[in-house]
Amino acid sequence: MHTCCKPVKDFLDYGRELHGEIQAFYDTLSEQSDKERVRMLLDYLSRHEKTMEESLHRFEQVTRQSILAVWLEHVPRLSIQEIIDECGIKAGATLDDVLAIALKFDAAMIKLYRDVAENAKDARVKEVFNNIADMEVSEDNKLLRSVSMLREM
Repeated sequence: MHTCCKPVKDFLDYGRELHGEIQAFYDTLSEQSDKERVRMLLDYLSRHEKTMEESLHRFEQVTRQSILAVWLEHVPRLSIQEIIDECGIKAGATLDDVLAIALKFDAAMIKLYRDVAENAKDARVKEVFNNIADMEVSEDNKLLRSVSMLREM
């Protein structure tokens, strides 16, 4: 689903909001979990989302105003709640359950940023959103390494 027309700055703000929603979900799930490793993973994921939110904020601060003011004609939307509902995850989730939804969240965010990049007419805007998507991919790889270490504990 997408809507029309929003400046790059507003879309970066939207991305920050989405990361905040995901972080709140992880925090709530962590409070409900009685499994130590699951809580450790959820706390890690919560910090990851906070870091992504802060990274987007810093990204916005260092990006030239002329780029932030560019209007996007194609503005994809994402429902965090739909992903949660689709996964059916709740209290009592296992490490694999949490990993599965984390990867779905990350894939959805990567797709969101790549979609903006692919549809942007301005090369600078394409670069901005491809860089953000690449940052998400890098974080995904860190997540997989972290889960592997958690399993070995």
